[in-house]
Amino acid sequence: MTAFEQLLVLIVFISCGWIVGFTLEAFRRFRRRIRRNAFFVYICEISFWMAQTSVLYYVLWRVHDGVFRVYFLVALLVGYLFYERYFKQVGQRVIDVLVYVGDLFISWLFTLVHFCIGKPIYFLGKACLFPLFASFRMLKRKFIKNNKENSSQM
Repeated sequence: MTAFEQLLVLIVFISCGWIVGFTLEAFRRFRRRIRRNAFFVYICEISFWMAQTSVLYYVLWRVHDGVFRVYFLVALLVGYLFYERYFKQVGQRVIDVLVYVGDLFISWLFTLVHFCIGKPIYFLGKACLFPLFASFRMLKRKFIKNNKENSSQM
């Protein structure tokens, strides 16, 4: 492996460390929302770190044919520390914006489903049940009218 290739691998692992820092910050942000059940939090933690490890091993396999060197771990740590020192506040703002946009999108999606599916089903049900309710009202009026006529004859 040439020095240039090693430099490229080092840059890739520094950027992977930066990505790990960003995703860890995002996970911490979302973990605050799921503190209800300790078992569920542990499952989420294990799943997060398994996913991170899988991505890093995939990058290692693609970049360096799966051969692990100690300086890859150092480069990963340097990338993470670089994120923590210089980009943490920017990362938090980006995560806040993404969460805000996600909340807006989800509320828009619920509104869309409500107006495109819920309202038509409601009005179709109302249209289908209107003749039934109208006939019950007519029968009720006729029954009350007949009862009044029968009670007045007595």
